Amino acid sequence: VLRDGRGRKISGRKHTLDYLFEFLDAYDFGSERNTDKGLVRHESKTLINASVLGLIFEKINGYKDGSFFTPGYITQYICQETLRKAVVDKFNKKKGWNCSDFEDLKEHVDYGKREVRTEANEIINSLKICDPAVGSGHFLVSALNELIAIKSELGVLQDRQPQPQRIMDYEVRVELDELVITNEDGESYKYDPSSTTSQRIQETLFEEKRSIIENCLFGVDLNPKSVEICRLRLWIELLKNAYYYKDETGARQ
Repeated sequence: VLRDGRGRKISGRKHTLDYLFEFLDAYDFGSERNTDKGLVRHESKTLINASVLGLIFEKINGYKDGSFFTPGYITQYICQETLRKAVVDKFNKKKGWNCSDFEDLKEHVDYGKREVRTEANEIINSLKICDPAVGSGHFLVSALNELIAIKSELGVLQDRQPQPQRIMDYEVRVELDELVITNEDGESYKYDPSSTTSQRIQETLFEEKRSIIENCLFGVDLNPKSVEICRLRLWIELLKNAYYYKDETGARQ
């Protein structure tokens, strides 16, 4: 498992603790993997991916209560299929439309008008999602990301300014159960507090996540530890888009 700087396997004997520490240091807890589909995405990350938290918890406690870690590609698929149908039904009921699917709905939403975007956000935010066996919150995290991706696809993702402006020139989608933001050239978004556009996007994503977590996502579990882990996992998802702001003196906080 261990390799040197040239990528060659390290052989020989090591003390148990030395090997353990080197093994943990070599493992990339932030990489995205989906071995069932042969997909791997490596990125340099400073934080442990939230899904790792759930996997560790359910591996440790699973043998006691029979809990099972649901792979990300399954929760992503289920949330995508169910939430998009639910959103279409919500719009049909609220607006009196007869959209057959999500693609049809996209043709009906006139995202160029601010009042239309605001109403569309209210309709989507009226969804209530409850996982009756929440575990570590994997389904809720997938639902959180999917709702934001839905808003982006409909063209109604907008900032929280007094006169809300639409997030343009950037695509927000779910890939390997993670939010991926890219510009028109396909370049990945990276938060830069010195950039007005980047700051606006970061604030928008943070506020969207906070609003959805507080008002749309609910979970129940027999194991109180599961509920706490779920809360922690959702907070980690929120903090991925934490941002700096300037205080009264102009200092960045």
